[in-house]
Amino acid sequence: MTDRNMSLRRRQQTTRTISFVCGLLFAVFSFVYLYLLQSDIVESLQYFYSQGQTHYNPLVGALLITAVLCLIAQGVRALGLKGVWAWFPSFLLLGILTDVDKSVFHYGPDWSVWIWLLPLYLIIYISIAVYAQRILSAYSYSEALPTWCRSLALITFFPLVTIATGNTHIDFHHELAVERSIRQGEPAKALQVGIKSLETTPTLNALRAYALSQTGTMGEQLF
Repeated sequence: MTDRNMSLRRRQQTTRTISFVCGLLFAVFSFVYLYLLQSDIVESLQYFYSQGQTHYNPLVGALLITAVLCLIAQGVRALGLKGVWAWFPSFLLLGILTDVDKSVFHYGPDWSVWIWLLPLYLIIYISIAVYAQRILSAYSYSEALPTWCRSLALITFFPLVTIATGNTHIDFHHELAVERSIRQGEPAKALQVGIKSLETTPTLNALRAYALSQTGTMGEQLF
């Protein structure tokens, strides 16, 4: 086997390893993001689209959505976008999915802003990614290190895009969690949501007052 063939095999093996690691990191991040951080957001989406006829299971939902996004990444790879770049659409879609505000309670999630915001995101992303690759390449000292450095840097940057895109307003999440607990007939659990938070909203106050009325403790704790 010639040196050229051996070098080609090493690059192919490195590419496969990087793809596997990137896929594993995405799957772990997506599951944690959906199951621990955004389960209330996704539950509100399902509640709206099903008109309250179905029940959302955070564990099953996180697994299914993660699986679908992984399949999308594989489809992107099949179109020719290789390596860590193939995972960016899945990271971005994950953020867009959780970009939900209070409009979901009235007429559904408003994703129309992404008609012009999505191209802007892609331009910013590509600019930062290309600049980061050039910086990392300048400080690399081996054949394999540049690829690993670029891939790890990008796979670390992608989750920041998802988090910045999704709704991370803690008060809104508290509102959704309290509402879900009340809807499930657990007012005592609703009162424990955000109990140590120093911030609140009029909607959250109203929901907590209703939960207190359900437990028969409004007179003792509210007034």
